[in-house]
Amino acid sequence: MNANVSLVRLIVPALLLGALSACIFGGPDTPLGRAAGGGDLAAMTALLDQGADPNAVGAHGMAPLASAARNGRVEAIATCTAPSDELDDALFMAAGYAQVDAVAALLKRGADPRKDFGDGANALSNAASGALDIDFNYRGCATHTATVRALLAVPDLKLQGSAGTAARRAARRRGCTEMVTLLDGTQASQDTVR
Repeated sequence: MNANVSLVRLIVPALLLGALSACIFGGPDTPLGRAAGGGDLAAMTALLDQGADPNAVGAHGMAPLASAARNGRVEAIATCTAPSDELDDALFMAAGYAQVDAVAALLKRGADPRKDFGDGANALSNAASGALDIDFNYRGCATHTATVRALLAVPDLKLQGSAGTAARRAARRRGCTEMVTLLDGTQASQDTVR
């Protein structure tokens, strides 16, 4: 009996750690999501030909298009079909991870960078803040500034709300002076940055 208790004490934390790891690092995913995120067009084509759902969401909540966008897989983005709201979600993801080419591809497909994800969060605020999420995947001032610049080509795109304030603060805190200049030049919100 004592050996069983010891075994349970080892196995349960390992299972919990595995589940936590899956949530943090983007797995488990659907086979199509893995192929899209990896940019494996041959596998994507085969899976789609076999009837894979192009909009199926993996256990971590990401559809294949978002997986492709997060990883900057432009060819996979072109292959994925998706409703417009999923395009917007993928743009938000690509912007936060500073995938400039993916941002351009999604804008070309009609993704709306103005979509508000709550508290004023949009693709611009996500690019400026650098996807301040649990995997801390900030790619540096130059890369995120290029993404901000690409998004600012969209007329009247602005930072707004508390997400806009947080994005400006993040850019200043990181010393991204060119990005701060771009964001301040938009007169993007009435928020005061302290």
